[in-house]
Amino acid sequence: MPRYRLSIAVALGLLPLVLPPPAEAARGSFVYWPVAPGGEANGPGHRLNDPATGPCQDLVGADETGAHVVKVENDTDTPAVVYENRGCTGHRLVVGVKETRSTGGHGPHSFDSVKFKGQ
Repeated sequence: MPRYRLSIAVALGLLPLVLPPPAEAARGSFVYWPVAPGGEANGPGHRLNDPATGPCQDLVGADETGAHVVKVENDTDTPAVVYENRGCTGHRLVVGVKETRSTGGHGPHSFDSVKFKGQ
């Protein structure tokens, strides 16, 4: 019986080593502006406050109706990576801390999802 207790105690002691750390958050705001297919603004700028680092986030307003995000402002303390498609796929572009980027040039034609780099 004591061997089983020792095994359980060892297993429980190692559990924190295999569990992922809790999600961190970037401090600040990430603002983006969706535009409808005709080029008109699709509402006011949207804001992500203190966004989580790590997971992919699809941008609200960039959807199957053809609306896309064409300008982003990273006013957080963490670099962001914006992606051309939902689900953080397609061409990507790094948006540095306190940086504003627009589509065009050699980068993506739209920004439909974002991921914040962990610290």
